[in-house]
Amino acid sequence: FVATNTFGDALRMTGGSANLTLTTSTLIGGTLGSGLYMDPGITGLITVTTNTIHGGRYGVRIDAQSASVNLSSNTILPGLSTDYDTFGVHLNAATNVSLYNNAVVYRRPDSMGGFRSYGIYALSAEFTASHNRINQPGMITGGSYTGLHLENVSDSQIVYNDINSTGTLDGSFGLHLISGGDGLTLTHNVIQSSVTVTNSSATIVIDTIGTAF
Repeated sequence: FVATNTFGDALRMTGGSANLTLTTSTLIGGTLGSGLYMDPGITGLITVTTNTIHGGRYGVRIDAQSASVNLSSNTILPGLSTDYDTFGVHLNAATNVSLYNNAVVYRRPDSMGGFRSYGIYALSAEFTASHNRINQPGMITGGSYTGLHLENVSDSQIVYNDINSTGTLDGSFGLHLISGGDGLTLTHNVIQSSVTVTNSSATIVIDTIGTAF
């Protein structure tokens, strides 16, 4: 599946999509699109496994869906750009999502300019992420990088993930936790960083969290 439009998604699951399985496929998103996009109208059980997903701006993008989504054993290749932030996996108000044994890997060297690339970005989401690998082995040659960004995330389990970054960047965070935190479990994750930065760097950054974190 290849998106030929700049804003195109290689595969877009919209209202009416239900109980689907996608396996052993290659998806390539448009420059400003997604490799795989799931909108709020999908229902049932969606299984995405053993695929290779190339991001434009987004590798996998899931918005406030009604379905139960299982993403497992996929290779997700985030795009890089000097014009906007990019995302390997982007969860926006998504619930009932499981990310298991996926590799979010940067393989093409390029700069992010004044922008940031995120391995996994979750906003107001409830999900599980376990045994995933997020690896930025010095491929981003400029700009900033965050391996795992959690903002207003609650009732989620983030366990046994491996996050790694090397190289020279403007800024680099392994894990960035902002607000939320009630019912959030973060345990047995390995976060490694060997980055030279010109601005700010931290393996873990925690801003405001809930009392039940």
